[in-house]
Amino acid sequence: MELVYSLDFRALPRSREWKVEENTCCSLSCRNILAFSRPNNNGTDSTCPFEIQYEVCVLDMDKPWEEFIVCHSNNPVSHIRWDATGWRLLTVDCEGTFDVWQMQDYLINTWVKFDSCSLDGEEVLALAWLHNGIQIPFSPDKRDSVLYSDKFPRTKFKPTLSLFGSKPMEGWVAVTATGLVSVGLLQEQERKLVTVQENLAPSHLRLSDADVAFTNTGEIIIATSDGLMSSAIQCFTVTVKMLQMSHEITCCAGASLYMKSQMEYGNKDSQTMRITHLMFMNQESSDTLLIGCGSHGYSSIEVWQLVEQTMSLHRMFQSTANPDYAYKTPKWMHKATIQQSSMITSIACPQLSVSRTINDAAGFVSYFAAAYRDGSMKIIHRQSFQVITTCSWEMLIGIHYPGLPGEKLPRPASYMSTIKQTPSGCGLIGFCGDKAYMFQVFNIRDGPIQLMAPVMIHLLEYVMYVGHDWWDILMIIGQGLIERICQRLMDTFQKQPISLQELLRMRLIRLRIGLYSCLPAGHQKASDCHALLSLFAIASVLKGILRPKSVSPQDKSPAEKLSAVCSKHSDLELDSVLTNLDTDEFIVEPAKKDKLSTPSEYSLQPLQPFIQWVTDFALHLLSSAPLYQSYSSFLGSSLLRDASVLHTLRELIVIIRVWGVINPGCLPTFTNMTHIDCVSHIYKLLTKLWLSIRDGNSFEYDDSLMDECCHLPSKVIIPNMKQSFGEENYSFAIFSQQFPLSFFVGHEPDYLYNLKQSRLYTTDVAMETRQHHDVVRHIHLGANPSGKVRECCRCGAMSLVHSTAKSLILKSWEQRFVKTCVCGGHWKMKATTS
Repeated sequence: MELVYSLDFRALPRSREWKVEENTCCSLSCRNILAFSRPNNNGTDSTCPFEIQYEVCVLDMDKPWEEFIVCHSNNPVSHIRWDATGWRLLTVDCEGTFDVWQMQDYLINTWVKFDSCSLDGEEVLALAWLHNGIQIPFSPDKRDSVLYSDKFPRTKFKPTLSLFGSKPMEGWVAVTATGLVSVGLLQEQERKLVTVQENLAPSHLRLSDADVAFTNTGEIIIATSDGLMSSAIQCFTVTVKMLQMSHEITCCAGASLYMKSQMEYGNKDSQTMRITHLMFMNQESSDTLLIGCGSHGYSSIEVWQLVEQTMSLHRMFQSTANPDYAYKTPKWMHKATIQQSSMITSIACPQLSVSRTINDAAGFVSYFAAAYRDGSMKIIHRQSFQVITTCSWEMLIGIHYPGLPGEKLPRPASYMSTIKQTPSGCGLIGFCGDKAYMFQVFNIRDGPIQLMAPVMIHLLEYVMYVGHDWWDILMIIGQGLIERICQRLMDTFQKQPISLQELLRMRLIRLRIGLYSCLPAGHQKASDCHALLSLFAIASVLKGILRPKSVSPQDKSPAEKLSAVCSKHSDLELDSVLTNLDTDEFIVEPAKKDKLSTPSEYSLQPLQPFIQWVTDFALHLLSSAPLYQSYSSFLGSSLLRDASVLHTLRELIVIIRVWGVINPGCLPTFTNMTHIDCVSHIYKLLTKLWLSIRDGNSFEYDDSLMDECCHLPSKVIIPNMKQSFGEENYSFAIFSQQFPLSFFVGHEPDYLYNLKQSRLYTTDVAMETRQHHDVVRHIHLGANPSGKVRECCRCGAMSLVHSTAKSLILKSWEQRFVKTCVCGGHWKMKATTS
């Protein structure tokens, strides 16, 4: 294990006579967004501990110094849970008040309350969102398969509660200290909560620990304990059913167990032993239970698994038809005990759903971690339950404990009060007082826990396939492996079906942006991938709205015909290519049926910003081609060698010319210094460049082509390159620094300023301007945008919050990026500047 960074998020002054001793309540979403609670006195000088308020904050693990407040509470927050999508947050305070929060307009710094409910006087012990029925386990032993469908098969998992049409219903299940089961259901249309309660047992229980898991048949398994070693760990099976106008909860007692440790203690010390932790391996592993117990100087973690025990029937109960029938009953079997001469403070179970067929030879280690009061931490194998490694506080933190300049620090706490695994298990986040620590668990070549490169690629493909964030996986990738990993990802992607490639293409390019951003000198390739992402997205829209005159299963689509013509004909003149196409198939159907209007009036005019972006991007590539003779890496250098990029641009130029005849208002605008047809000239240079690459020649040695590209800026003014390659991207820049790092909430690190000085665009072929560019709509926002502007938390791109589109094409386009930025990062509301 290695410390990646530490984060100081303190909200109360350290110099006080009293101290708040509470464990940090936190939750990490599938998008690597951390939500945690902390005490705050709202900046007042009051030293009264009863005037403390509690706030729930969220932050992106890529930029942990930038936090956003979700809500404030007068009571301590006991539970925080992200839903499966990472857009909703459920909080519960110590008074039993449930609040459901969701991002307004998917902005991470703007939260609204969906609804709330309360269980007055109840202490909530366990909380979980209802399972949505989607389970795609990670199978390292299938990494040699070619197709994604074979690598990541979806298993049968029934939702906890389904609506009409088997649509899963959103909600949560909670267990209180009195044995009360509460299920809250979210009704989207009415925007309200519906709650229903039921007791686990006929009489009230007195519980101290509980946990919730789900089965593949849609049932809920609840494990409970009253904290006493002499008492049984009772398990219950809960089902939620929807009736005509209401909901019903049914609770049944299941297999129970007694801890093995309670039989091993017969002395007086057994009176101080208590059950401190009770949890399933994860919410989808209802057959594996972890039980922690201990006292001041001793603790143990017992692992129990639920198996089916065969019991033979007596002869008098056997039937003559089936005399060998055996009755099967569930039973908990003890598997292992992990002991330590210190008390347990926290257990971190894996969030990653792992296939049950995983073996040790697969090269991937699934684990759970335990933190102790003496500062040590153990990493334990998930299948064999053997201790892989043990780390001490000095080994984990060392002397890395800096503070603010001129500040006298007290002696730090010596143990982790709370630890959580990242979604992929590649990292551990621990809380110690008012500081958070991010640890890198896996190593590449040395260390007790290694992750081989083939498994690492397989893990990246998995998170790309299921749509999760890959930040915590990039944390463990060595910079020397990035080029090889990108190539392997591309090679496997090309072997997938075309339909699946179209679905996952944007995710793959986003993943490549993240990989290249981890390199100190990878900004150029990351910017090229950003331009490639916009190009393929725009191309899919422009070619997708073409409709054939007659529908026939044997005929090719207009986009396929266009691609075939552009691949076959190598004419440099644009008009000669149009003679081989049926221009009637390029007419887009109108959005409204109006005899007085033409189809182009509704369909083509709103597409002008996309058409302008395509031509500007082509100008950027062509004008920078002569740089290849002197430089090996610059903006667009990797795209100039990509024949598919040039071929796509040629296809779009043909579409633009046809649409320009139908409606000249949709044509791009140029600042011409000579009277030339810019669209035809761009097509001519793109064709020359494409032919050189297709024939295997080096275009930089074509003197005539290079002369024309050199003279291009003198014929037409080249727009700002930020329109094509995006803003200066600082996402994942944390991985290009030397570990460990130290961050303070609200303080931007120094290395980020140094990157801003070093990552400057080439200005010899582009105009520099301070105007902002809408990365979604591809329009200019001006130096000071008048409307509400959202900004990406990772790459810094900007876009308008509210849509002004009236065309159905633009509305569907904007819906693609309403949740996340083009790069995949969260949106945030940009602060207004006066």
